[in-house]
Amino acid sequence: MEYGADGVELDVQLSKDGALIIHHDDNFEKITGNKTKINDLTSKEIKKIKIEGEPVPTLEEVFIKLPEYAYINVEIKDVKATEMAYNTVKSFNALERVLFSSFNVEALKILRNIDKNIDLGLLIEEKEMIEKIMPLHKELNFYSLNLPVEGIEMLGLENFKTFISKYMEIGLHIVFWTLNDIKTLKC
Repeated sequence: MEYGADGVELDVQLSKDGALIIHHDDNFEKITGNKTKINDLTSKEIKKIKIEGEPVPTLEEVFIKLPEYAYINVEIKDVKATEMAYNTVKSFNALERVLFSSFNVEALKILRNIDKNIDLGLLIEEKEMIEKIMPLHKELNFYSLNLPVEGIEMLGLENFKTFISKYMEIGLHIVFWTLNDIKTLKC
């Protein structure tokens, strides 16, 4: 945000004692070497873990710290965190500046049942999910399709461009997610 970004994307996991933990992986192995799952750790145990000297934040702490204009893509990693994440965002009167996204269709269905007006983003990773997009969109009314940059390789450049155009024409926003290694993209 300090460098001019409009918002951030973050991943929500659920701790053993029900805290909404912000961390991409379901464990801290890359940081600590420990493979214990986040949902097997208490929030107190997690707070002892430091990433670049900082404790691992909770969703509530993110909303306290970020400016009130920040757009936040809240990715639900743990379906059990879905309703609690929604309630936390709502408690900060931030529903209009949040995109809830997930690979987990069940999490998106829970969110849509709770609130017909929130923005939902379907994260796509597997080619097999492509044929399910339109029926799911009709059911859940997505705001966006969140696609992997590697989709270019998955579908081929021209097919990927056609795919994107098709969904943009019906009003879906297209969000690309991380290219971790340029060498993995072969086109």
